[in-house]
Amino acid sequence: MSDRMVKVIVKRVGLAPTVEKISDSLESLQELVHGYIESIYLDGAVGVILNEEGKLLQLPENTKLLTAEGLPFDYLVGDLLVFEIGRNNELTDISESNEKKYLAQLNAGGLIMVR
Repeated sequence: MSDRMVKVIVKRVGLAPTVEKISDSLESLQELVHGYIESIYLDGAVGVILNEEGKLLQLPENTKLLTAEGLPFDYLVGDLLVFEIGRNNELTDISESNEKKYLAQLNAGGLIMVR
């Protein structure tokens, strides 16, 4: 991470998701999720960054993880962000198509994880 500004989707607990420009520095990401970061991949180059210890700390539920069929199989806690990875394995601006796709999923109450 190089301390560049990148466009991501931020989903804070209890609030609607927003598209924001954030710094990609480790410190900024840790501040956003209130702790150590963990990333999980949803589909290809799109993933979620969240608090690594969120469930241990009993952070409040934010959204569900869904199968490709739309069935819940897990949940995510605490504030999180949806990101996209570019060619050099760095955070990059989320594309317009992925922005629309994941905003719609978050507004519907869950993120689909393709395995």
